[in-house]
Amino acid sequence: MKRNFISIINRVRMCLREAKGMGNLIADMEQHKAKYDIDPAHFRIDTYLSHGGKIVIIARKDNNYAEWLSIGKLCADDYRIGQCIAYLLRHSPLPTSTSLYWGNYEQITKTKYKELFVFYQHLRITIEDETYFVLDGERITRDSSDEYIQQRLIQHYDDKKSTEIVDEEVSEIREHLQNTINEIRTMELECPLPSALNHVADYARKRCNELKAKYVFNQDEIVKGLLFELYEINSSIYNKYMTAVR
Repeated sequence: MKRNFISIINRVRMCLREAKGMGNLIADMEQHKAKYDIDPAHFRIDTYLSHGGKIVIIARKDNNYAEWLSIGKLCADDYRIGQCIAYLLRHSPLPTSTSLYWGNYEQITKTKYKELFVFYQHLRITIEDETYFVLDGERITRDSSDEYIQQRLIQHYDDKKSTEIVDEEVSEIREHLQNTINEIRTMELECPLPSALNHVADYARKRCNELKAKYVFNQDEIVKGLLFELYEINSSIYNKYMTAVR
């Protein structure tokens, strides 16, 4: 009986690991189930797109648990990304489940978790109802073909790239980022109490989001380093404020 049960579990994991040609890395991770009833309405697919079309796909049951993690490349002549998204929309919730955080993400992907929020453009997919899902604000029918879903992802990716500032000299971008970092650090130092950092935290988040939108795909190493430093400052100020007011 025990051998049969293990065999069934292994077959299920194999199916989930290779569904639609995309590997589900969560199937190879330690499984953790929620000790509460997860609301299906909280399901979402977070996609992160980097320079060159690299894509990270994370299907989340809610804010605490994920059921799918895969890494691929978004390109016009390969529909595996569209197939993967369609599969997740039609088959969630999946039996795979883990609490995905920076430690186990980095261990299995061999990449830095924080980089998702600095060097990747985030596109969120949610289910609206039985008929539609929403991709970054666009309503799309859930019975759309894999190819169509892939095309829409590519279009959104291209739209994000087109908004990046490309007519600035690298030296100007570096200076702009460094000046913003200096400004926020000065605001933090001049703040009398950590519990009064809310306005600084709001401003830091606003500037971080604005500059990331402009330079997320920039490949200059100094620009990337400054973007990451800005993200770290933003996170640090927010954490200091939240610790003080809890």
